[in-house]
Amino acid sequence: MNNHDALDLRDLKENLGDRPEVLTQLVEHLQTALPQALSDLRAAIATGDPERVRRLAHGLKSPLGTFGAEQARRLAWQLERIGASGDLSEAAEVMVPLAGEINRIINFFAQPDWRQQA
Repeated sequence: MNNHDALDLRDLKENLGDRPEVLTQLVEHLQTALPQALSDLRAAIATGDPERVRRLAHGLKSPLGTFGAEQARRLAWQLERIGASGDLSEAAEVMVPLAGEINRIINFFAQPDWRQQA
């Protein structure tokens, strides 16, 4: 599976219309926000803070959905539910594929020709 498979930008591009600068701004924000979110989630799991895990995972769902990253969004939802349960015993198990999906998104947008691939 390549990095492009992690995303479906059709709806986002349709909603933005002829405003590629807005898409660029959103991507730039995402490239900063996603690595920070992963770091914060890892820290919350490591310190055993289920409420923080829940909040952070919840906060990921919207931007991931906006970019059509459905697999990552589903994993964030699953992590949110784990946090809400108060039992983080399965959190690391979900974090691994979530981090993989997010890294694929970051890598896709790091390519200079991502606009042509999208």
